[in-house]
Amino acid sequence: MTLEDRKIRFIQQFLKIENEVVIRQFEKLLSAETTEFSPMTIEELHRRINQASADIAAGNHVSSEELLDKYVSEPFNEETTLQTKITCSTS
Repeated sequence: MTLEDRKIRFIQQFLKIENEVVIRQFEKLLSAETTEFSPMTIEELHRRINQASADIAAGNHVSSEELLDKYVSEPFNEETTLQTKITCSTS
């Protein structure tokens, strides 16, 4: 199935959705995917690196294993990633 075919199929399925909560989740997901980012300055990059290092040293962090355990209940794949984004954006 081509990307165009998948898009058309998705739109057809989307148009059948009656649940406003689900529509809102898709809106949030789409908004997150289309947000443009502006580049940060070198100073901002260094500030963020220093803050991250301080947070880690203070124990203010979560391991990737903990995140996966919390948000992914099945093997990691493209579909799971979409579901995780939808779930996280509504939490």
